[in-house]
Amino acid sequence: MAHQRDAHVQNNLTPLKVRLLARTSVLNDFSSVMADDDWSVIEDQLSHYMHQLTAAKVQYDGIEETINRLSADVGITKQMQTKMGTAIDDRVQGFGSNRVREGLQKDNTSIHEAGAAQMNTQYQPLRDQQAAILAKHPDLKVMLQDATILPQLKAIRKQLKPLVATLRNLLTEIAGNERTQASLRDRIAELKGTIDPDFDAVKLANTIAKLKADRAALKIDPELPQRLAAAIAKQKKFTQQLQAVESEINRRQGIIQTLTVTIETDSAQLHLLATDIVSKLKTLSPYLPDDVHLAKVDELLAFAHSNRSRIRSSNFSDITNQISRLIHRSDGHGEDLNALDVLFADRGFPAEASAMRQQRSVSENGLTIVAFDINEALKLLYDDHAAVEKALAEEKSGNDMAYTTFVQADVAAISAQYQVIETYNQILAEGAGHQHIKLKVELTPINGIAPEAIQEACDAQLQQRPHLEALVKQRLDQLANNTEISNDDEAFFTTAEELLDTREWSDFKVLIRRRQSADDDFEVVDDKFVQSGGSGAEKAQAMVLPLLIVPKMVLQRSNRADAPHLVMFDEFADKLDPETAKSFAKTIVNFGFSFIATMPSGAQNKLLADGVDNIVWDVMGSPQQGDGKFHLNRVQQNFIWKKDD
Repeated sequence: MAHQRDAHVQNNLTPLKVRLLARTSVLNDFSSVMADDDWSVIEDQLSHYMHQLTAAKVQYDGIEETINRLSADVGITKQMQTKMGTAIDDRVQGFGSNRVREGLQKDNTSIHEAGAAQMNTQYQPLRDQQAAILAKHPDLKVMLQDATILPQLKAIRKQLKPLVATLRNLLTEIAGNERTQASLRDRIAELKGTIDPDFDAVKLANTIAKLKADRAALKIDPELPQRLAAAIAKQKKFTQQLQAVESEINRRQGIIQTLTVTIETDSAQLHLLATDIVSKLKTLSPYLPDDVHLAKVDELLAFAHSNRSRIRSSNFSDITNQISRLIHRSDGHGEDLNALDVLFADRGFPAEASAMRQQRSVSENGLTIVAFDINEALKLLYDDHAAVEKALAEEKSGNDMAYTTFVQADVAAISAQYQVIETYNQILAEGAGHQHIKLKVELTPINGIAPEAIQEACDAQLQQRPHLEALVKQRLDQLANNTEISNDDEAFFTTAEELLDTREWSDFKVLIRRRQSADDDFEVVDDKFVQSGGSGAEKAQAMVLPLLIVPKMVLQRSNRADAPHLVMFDEFADKLDPETAKSFAKTIVNFGFSFIATMPSGAQNKLLADGVDNIVWDVMGSPQQGDGKFHLNRVQQNFIWKKDD
């Protein structure tokens, strides 16, 4: 074993070690791998070294791929900018469109250039990550320059593993042999201690010879005659049994001859039946499923055995009607848009469609089959299949592009919805803080909308959005598979709006913190809140401020400093109790709006309070009434109030 071990090391392991040591001249970190003389340690260190270098290379290559993809994305962004600019020029036409077109072109340029710039900012951090990887693993730089090093090391490692395992086995066997030899030496010493010192081998041999002579001198058994008589009786009984068996054999041979004739007759009948069955199977071959091949009787029997319950429950006496229904199954209106004859007529095969409609089934070779040439019909369908597949592939390509565009549009729409909520809440905080009442609004995904999908849409840095894409695909599939609306355009577009309008994917909630509540104790403003107890100021702010958010934001974006801020509640003034009216006025004026409230049908005039100039106006209806025409109201200044000097 020791010789075998030395030969294994010399012939197999030493050449590999020479090849590995040759790499230490260019791979600095690899020198530590070969520092030990124990082959098991070398193998473990080599495996650890290869694992680290392989993982580092995978990470480095992944970053390189991301960098390449960023470069491609920048190019795509430039292409999108050009195409969008052309589309704007084509779309925006007509009188007065120059200003709109210039604005859209400017927005298009700024949006796409900002997107390209954002992608460019991601380039340098990726290069820094690559530099950090090379600093941590200096040998990787050498391997990147010489792509053959890593595969060669992997090949040596692959060769080294079984060789080291063989060396371990040899060392284990050597150790086992040494233990066995030591045990045998101990056993021999133990046996030597148990042997009788007076043992005489010659004397023992003489004793054995004497015993053999005594055995040879033994006399014949006196019971031998009785045993012989018993054997003769047994033989006689056996002879009688043999005669009985021969008689039974003759009887059974007669039966066999009779059965042989019967078998030959039945075999001839079976041959005729088999020939007929094979002929019928050939007739039925075009009707068999793709995974069923029945050309022999044995195959037919196996198929019938595995499908015996279905065969037993099938009503073959109604096969003619079944064929008719399979070709054309009429619905309640007598139409079947997916009927086989309709399909052939639509695909441009009128002869086959006519044959299907005139006579659905015929009898051939003792079987009821379809009246048309099934093989020719299958050939027509197979030939037409390639064209349909090509059309479907082109449609799928267009659908994939539309799907990608739709997902991008959803990202823009959803992120805009959720980003504007922060602006809403800032405006609400400015308009409600004076009464120690806080309002805020929030959007929450409705049931059936995964929160992860909304989070992905709001994160502009994500490259992949699996939850959002899965949600869009699920809703598109739900729309496409809804057969109830397939022929109703109005219902289809209504359902499409319900499923795909991102504004319907989130619930808009108004929350209020009452005066006496904790800072983070908000409740939803709904019918229950309005009907509950509480101050008029709380209810006024809860009902009024959310209505003012949108016009407030629109006015903030106005380019004119004197844009009017006016709120009018028509036919509402009689519903205000004093406390609520005060709260309404304070809230609306503090929010930066003027306030008008009128009575139903002009029965009474209310004052309009201008929160900017502190002027009270009197609004009076026109004296001309009931003539079916619109007449302007008359507004006149009533009084002005100001702080006394």
